[in-house]
Amino acid sequence: KIPWYSDYTPDASLSAEQRTYPIEREPNVDTVRETIIIDMPEGYEPSGLSRSFVREHPTATVRVNTSVNGRTLQIDRVSVLRSAYIKPSDYTAYRTFYNDVVEHDRRYLLLVPKGTVVKPPSKPAKR
Repeated sequence: KIPWYSDYTPDASLSAEQRTYPIEREPNVDTVRETIIIDMPEGYEPSGLSRSFVREHPTATVRVNTSVNGRTLQIDRVSVLRSAYIKPSDYTAYRTFYNDVVEHDRRYLLLVPKGTVVKPPSKPAKR
């Protein structure tokens, strides 16, 4: 699992289908920039990582960029919180945004010998 300092974790308060009242989160920062650099073993490469991941919502944006240069894997993430106030009308889109970021954060990094083909599972794994 990629060891983000400020990882997104499942939030039980986002389980409802609809909201009657707004959500006001406690903002402790507005922008977090993280860079993880991994020196890979000789002859290995990462598998299953996308070059970029972007999720945007009027209240926040998360961008992750991945690059490989020789044996060095670099993963950069910028999380920007623009508002800590989520209106009931924005709730469904915010919940989708947040859960997409949680799912992305919970993925595992796999290093495989160069040229290895990793087949995705035929059925989605149960959580």
